[in-house]
Amino acid sequence: SHYQSGGITAGTINVNQQRKIIATPKIEKKSNNNTQTLRVILSQTSGIWDSGTNFQMHIKLSGPYETAKLISGFPGGLQDVQEGENKSTGEYFFSTVTAPLANQPIVFEIDTSNGVEVTQFSVAPASR
Repeated sequence: SHYQSGGITAGTINVNQQRKIIATPKIEKKSNNNTQTLRVILSQTSGIWDSGTNFQMHIKLSGPYETAKLISGFPGGLQDVQEGENKSTGEYFFSTVTAPLANQPIVFEIDTSNGVEVTQFSVAPASR
């Protein structure tokens, strides 16, 4: 046969790659008088999400916050969601076993006072 197998091989390698979250988020700030909204944007690598893999995000801010919520990046009907928040110390944790949507950013929004920054951040499964 005259068909090249190169494309098939490359495709197979791609499919078997485990999809992960880029370890460093992009942070966007939108100020409104004394408050600001921090938008935490997570990018993903290509590949497949291993079924049953737990997505986890932990964030620590330099000050307290009002609300923290997932905006986009997952389908409806999240399973095994765990959310932990300590608004006064600026800590927020989110996890789910639902796979994030492929080729889309995962976005969280946090409402806080002006000047509050992200001081610590971790995500899993992380791509270095």
